[in-house]
Amino acid sequence: SIDKALGNAIELNSLILTSTSLSRSDIVNDERQYIDERGDLHLSSIYSPKSVSTTDFQDFSESNIKDKLLQDLAKTVVGSSELSNEKVAKLLAFVSAYIKDIPVIRPMSLKTILEQRKGDCTEHTQLFIALARAIDIPAREVKGLVYLGDEIQGFGGHVWSEVILDNKWVAVDPTWNLQRLSATHIQLEAANTENFYNQMHSDSTLSFSLKSAVYQ
Repeated sequence: SIDKALGNAIELNSLILTSTSLSRSDIVNDERQYIDERGDLHLSSIYSPKSVSTTDFQDFSESNIKDKLLQDLAKTVVGSSELSNEKVAKLLAFVSAYIKDIPVIRPMSLKTILEQRKGDCTEHTQLFIALARAIDIPAREVKGLVYLGDEIQGFGGHVWSEVILDNKWVAVDPTWNLQRLSATHIQLEAANTENFYNQMHSDSTLSFSLKSAVYQ
């Protein structure tokens, strides 16, 4: 929960939040988000993409396994676009519109996602990553939290993606067709994510107070 409604998250350039239950070890600390010496969480929608290291490519052995259905679909979606950023933009728009956003309890295969055209952020991200990799754009999953709107006035677990463009990791959100993350996306450290989610859902102790918000 958060003590004040944030309005349209897309219009936020930056946020400063406080929380007694969120520590530096819980989140990825980088240019886009960090916890300062006072314990305040700084979030921004304006940032430089992350550099790519040689070890990053160890995650993409499966991208060499080409599925013709995914290849054909991805090529149809991107059409005549030649630039990678244009291809990514078209894939984001396609996945966001193709999948009806509803909660899913059990994991779904790509085949089921394509057939049933429904799912939550996990299914959106799973399909987006598969389509990006099918046309040789490296993509990976990111987990964290995101503001769920003024009706809920709180944050919830969320999944999105990063893709390599111009040799940089660029964060995108296929659920909401975002080529740039909002200032309410909080990326969690991968090693701690599951324990963090379990604790958050079991005792509901995570809450934020708003210190500052800068809108477009």
